[in-house]
Amino acid sequence: MATTLGISNMIDVYDPGNDELIGSVASASFEDVERVLATASKAVDTARNMPTHLRISVLRQVSGQLEQRHAEFAELIAREGIRTIREARKEVTCCIETIRISAEEARRLGGETIAFDQMPGSENRFGYFKRLPIGVVLAITPYNDPLNLVAHKIGPAMWMATMPPPRSLCWPT
Repeated sequence: MATTLGISNMIDVYDPGNDELIGSVASASFEDVERVLATASKAVDTARNMPTHLRISVLRQVSGQLEQRHAEFAELIAREGIRTIREARKEVTCCIETIRISAEEARRLGGETIAFDQMPGSENRFGYFKRLPIGVVLAITPYNDPLNLVAHKIGPAMWMATMPPPRSLCWPT
């Protein structure tokens, strides 16, 4: 069985309370990681040229979809035995908020102006810099906060334009 990332080696995940199969997750090899990184690297220019308003829109859509499926995600996290249902609900809420904050931060992504008058002869001179993406980031998250820790990686990567919208990377055409 292949996943959306083309990784065929899977690990079954069981509910520790009743030993019921919950689902499967990809077990990526070094070669799988290299292939996914190569695919992501090809998409960097697309991400870099994506206007801010589109990045904001994608992040808002993601937070909206997470909110619509809040109970489903909370139940899954709790069934994996990582959290109580109360803790799982809080994690999903934190994840949604992290993605929303990332959308708002995309508006503030800019640069800074620096006064050069710190040296004689440089009066009335200014410089500026702008933060620009330089490449792909590979982030590996632990299992103890499975949703929120991922949001802390994906949200900023999207607003910094270091990754394409999730569907274009995970569901190649």
